[in-house]
Amino acid sequence: QLTAEFDYQTGLFDSATLVRFGRFYTAILEKIMKDPNRKLSGIALYSDAEREKIAAFCNQHTVDQNIGPDLLTQFEEQASRTPDHPAVLFENRQWSYADLNSEANRLAHFLIRHGISNRSLIAVCHDRPADNLIQLLAIWKAGAAYMPLDFKSPPERIGSMLKDSEADAVLTFDAVTQTVPYLILKNLNDLEKEIHCTAKRAQITDLDPLPFPDRNLLDQRKYDSFFSDACVKNNISILSSRGCPYQCSFCHNIWPKKHIVRTTENLYEEVRYYYDKGYRTFSMIDDIFNLDRRRSESFFNLIVKNRLKLRILFPNGLRGDLLTNAEIDLMAEAGVINISLALESGSPRIQRLIHKNINLDILRDRLDYICTRHPGIIANLFTMIGFPSETEAEALMTLDFIKNTRFLHFPYINVLKIYPNTEIATLAIAHGISAEAIHKSSNLFFHDMNPECLPFSESFVREIQSKLISDYILLPERLEKVIEAQSKVLSHEEITAKYNIYLPGGIDQHSIVKNLIGSIYAKNESISENFKDILYPSIRYPRMKNASPSKNENPLKTLLLDLSQHFSHESDKFEDTIETPIGLLYLAGYLNQVYGNRVRVSIKKSMVDFDDYEELNQIIRDFKPHVIGIRTLSYYKSFFHKTVSLIKSWAPEASIISGGPYATSEYRTLLSDRNIDLIIQGEGETTFAELIGAFIKNNHALPGDKQLRAIDGVVFIPKDRSQTIRSNHWSRSVFILDRLHSELSTEKTDNPGVDAATLAYVIFTSGSTGVPKGVEITRTAITSHVNTVKHLYDLKSTDHFLNFAFAHLDVSIEQMLTPLISGATVALLPTRALSASIFFKKLSDLRITAMDLPPLFWREMLLELYKKQHTLPKSIRIIILGGDVMPVDILALTKECGLEHIRLLNAYGPTEATVTSTIHEIPPVMFSQPLPPRISIGRPLPNRSIYILDRAGNLRPMGLPGELCIGGPCLAAGYLNRPLETSRHFIPNLFHPAQSSRLYKTGDRCRLLEDGNIDFLGRLDHQVSIRGFRVELNEIETAIETHPAIRKALAQYQELSANGNRLIAHVVLHRQNGFDPEELRRYLAKRLPDYMIPVNFHQWDESALKTDGTIDCARIQTKQTNTWAGKENRALTTETEKKLALFWKNILAVDNVDKTSHFIKSGGHSLFAIRLVSRINETFNVDMTLKDLFKALSLEEMAAKIDSLSTDKCPTPVSVEKTEKLERIEI
Repeated sequence: QLTAEFDYQTGLFDSATLVRFGRFYTAILEKIMKDPNRKLSGIALYSDAEREKIAAFCNQHTVDQNIGPDLLTQFEEQASRTPDHPAVLFENRQWSYADLNSEANRLAHFLIRHGISNRSLIAVCHDRPADNLIQLLAIWKAGAAYMPLDFKSPPERIGSMLKDSEADAVLTFDAVTQTVPYLILKNLNDLEKEIHCTAKRAQITDLDPLPFPDRNLLDQRKYDSFFSDACVKNNISILSSRGCPYQCSFCHNIWPKKHIVRTTENLYEEVRYYYDKGYRTFSMIDDIFNLDRRRSESFFNLIVKNRLKLRILFPNGLRGDLLTNAEIDLMAEAGVINISLALESGSPRIQRLIHKNINLDILRDRLDYICTRHPGIIANLFTMIGFPSETEAEALMTLDFIKNTRFLHFPYINVLKIYPNTEIATLAIAHGISAEAIHKSSNLFFHDMNPECLPFSESFVREIQSKLISDYILLPERLEKVIEAQSKVLSHEEITAKYNIYLPGGIDQHSIVKNLIGSIYAKNESISENFKDILYPSIRYPRMKNASPSKNENPLKTLLLDLSQHFSHESDKFEDTIETPIGLLYLAGYLNQVYGNRVRVSIKKSMVDFDDYEELNQIIRDFKPHVIGIRTLSYYKSFFHKTVSLIKSWAPEASIISGGPYATSEYRTLLSDRNIDLIIQGEGETTFAELIGAFIKNNHALPGDKQLRAIDGVVFIPKDRSQTIRSNHWSRSVFILDRLHSELSTEKTDNPGVDAATLAYVIFTSGSTGVPKGVEITRTAITSHVNTVKHLYDLKSTDHFLNFAFAHLDVSIEQMLTPLISGATVALLPTRALSASIFFKKLSDLRITAMDLPPLFWREMLLELYKKQHTLPKSIRIIILGGDVMPVDILALTKECGLEHIRLLNAYGPTEATVTSTIHEIPPVMFSQPLPPRISIGRPLPNRSIYILDRAGNLRPMGLPGELCIGGPCLAAGYLNRPLETSRHFIPNLFHPAQSSRLYKTGDRCRLLEDGNIDFLGRLDHQVSIRGFRVELNEIETAIETHPAIRKALAQYQELSANGNRLIAHVVLHRQNGFDPEELRRYLAKRLPDYMIPVNFHQWDESALKTDGTIDCARIQTKQTNTWAGKENRALTTETEKKLALFWKNILAVDNVDKTSHFIKSGGHSLFAIRLVSRINETFNVDMTLKDLFKALSLEEMAAKIDSLSTDKCPTPVSVEKTEKLERIEI
């Protein structure tokens, strides 16, 4: 006889359940005895009758009930019934139902007018809660679907979601584009077959007939007040030649390959013209001024012969190995004070690879000659590292070339920028660099780097640049000599500006330089009168023309914009220099020469002529251009497209034409922006003039395709081809709403009444494949859900419902819409990072009656209430907790705080089943009972069916765990543009008679209890919950493994009991050296949201890998301490630091804490911050806020802030009498 005993936990199971388990066990044994070869998965644990009973129980809510009236209809009817009732409260503003409906209607009509329809998907990306609600309503009113994004996510992640979703448009605000590059929102694509390039325009072979640039079209005083690219003021830039015969791989190939020069006489005439107006400083902005040696020598001889006292600079780089010593002597005599030479690389192999082929020995000789014989000539040397296939040894050759040349004034080691459509891009792709990485690299400034494009580590690059500073530039002997020489030719203001741009961190970070400049200029105060005239010239400014004059009553108004400068509030120190838009001046002069009064031309440059969008908008309103020509550089492409988008909104009838380096080299990409009408390639004068002639003939409108095809040198998309381009091949529309106030204010306010799309919204969640995936929720699903919870929550018009959730979470949609269709009021918060005192004050001020909160956040607030330091407003009548597991001690805390009278609901539901699938309302009796092991997630809501299945898809008996699967009309349509993922997670429902019925496999391990409630037991896969966010560990591992140094990664989830949880990662490198967790953290911060970045990184060698290449979990032991490579521990010194360190160790569950420890990098987040602030205020008797904490994230800074707050309080001293008796107090 076989007997069995069952040991069980009485808190989890009763005896009846164990008897039933015994029957299951017996049934399995009996069936195995009859058929020993039978698979266990094929054995049913119940009879057919029992199966039918369980299935009937699971299907009890799935009789597809009436989903209720449409949500928009309900809202609009409510707005009609109670127009003056408050609909939204936010900060100090209130929207009535009429206000809310009108604002949503204006935006809806605006979207419809811009092509948005019921086939459109609209992304929303910002942090303005009230605007999120308005935009949700407007998007639905326009018939489209809504897709909220977390604007705080790394830009690359936002770009990935936008690209995967193929969103048609983005609604955002200007502030967002300061952190999320506009191009990521725009998503430009390469067009190939759709574009038409006309015949190549013949190069201008005679430059002398071109009119001199007419600087009267500029406010020259403004330009003279800025430093030019050469870091001098009152400067005239001169272009003496065009074209380049060299075949350098890294060039944009903008210029023709034939070198055309102006005659000496023509060049001297322009210099003399401005010399007679008082100018004494001239910059030659050619790259190869000295290629025609005869011409260059004759020019300098004319300067000497006519005794012009000048400062001449060559800021863009001469060909150094073509110079002779005699030519250098002549240049010095003519007044040359700056020569910039381009080396690129000190490696002969790299020189051959990139076709530069500079003679390194001659170049070194010329540099030595300049630095020793003419120390008054400021010698710059431009170099680069990071060429494809370049080795570290070759990069060090470039550094050595610099260090072996004494007294170079300003040597540079920049990181190679690889631009698309260049030979270097082809070379890079051949060496394994992706086209996507090249695209990212082209958007960076010269001092930024993209590790994906580097042949060696980012830390090696920083090491080389650091050695250049420490081992060469800051050597006292060198510094003193070069600054002494510079003081002879530059003003104190100019040299300070130069070093401020040149040195990392600016001049204030390098006291040796600042002090030397101060002492040398103090010593050399007596400047000769002759040189004073050069440094501080008396310039005769003519009266500025706002545009070229025209007596014609109807001239073609042409506005030329130079967008190669950010606005001053957006720029960094590298953009403090301004160059005159000389190319546009040539264009304007040529147009005036050809067309006279038939055209009126105006030139404006960003930062100088307009320094924000309001000023640009005013310029366009005043000038009313027919044609807008825009020039920019590749680095400013994001600024360019953002500006173009706004211009098209302000002046929709104006034709926009682009030219210059960016347009010429990336025209396939640029034309995917539908705001651009056409592109001019190469030199612009003759092409643009012919094009303007076509505009004049066509009554100032854009010429037709036939006329455009006849003009050489233009690129455009013919109208017949534009109709065939798929919508996702165009770049998407980006509406910066705070720049469109005037346009929105004129829209209609009536309800549009358009047909709605099937799709309501898309919410992105973490993806197991390494990228986030979008969940598609239909109008039917969200309508059914909101109508259900409206009745469940029993909302009335007097209710104020707190919208606590972030807009990119699906529960926020419930929190916004449920009150509105109930006639209640939505109360919004400006931030969720709230201390307890501010949170409870907000609840009181907003008169909150209902709220839906994350369980862990509410637990922190209950702890504060338990301390009797705060009170909960009596208006609160219902609290819903969802998004994470509800801690059981919430029941005890609720009772201790006397809040049993408030309805408390535990809500559960994956995004794929529309917000909430089950709810367990805590019965009052439960607060007086012993704490259960877990709190049930309750029963399914109406229109949901719940099944617990085994791995074979069979129903599990009551009490036995399995995978929770959800059915009903509230299921998502699937994953956006991911059919395989959809078919894997959404399966046919074999337990429901409807043929179209489906089930969603949640991956949650649950069991069905006898009373009909569901017990949540955890996960079946690698998905975890971090701070209420669903996180797939695979996505973290994939992101880590994209780093060039990482061979394999393993992400792990650590539960820290009362302290929540955290992520750690184990990595195996390609090479076992140079691991820098900080660099990896910076890398991940560009790709993952902060809650997905591991707190600790642990490095392992190849022995940790299994035969299949994955990390062996069994061989690694999780470490509890942080890995801070390269960080020197600094011991705690003050009492405040020591007490604070104890708090950190307790709250963050870390062992090692020192002065430099960083709160966020040690695993801190907003919930821990709330707890820490509470401890700090209690212990130190201060009033620290969360804002204070997040401004002082290192332990040392935080302790100092506490001390300063303690000092600020300065309590009045009180006398205390001594006593000999000590009283013992039991705590």
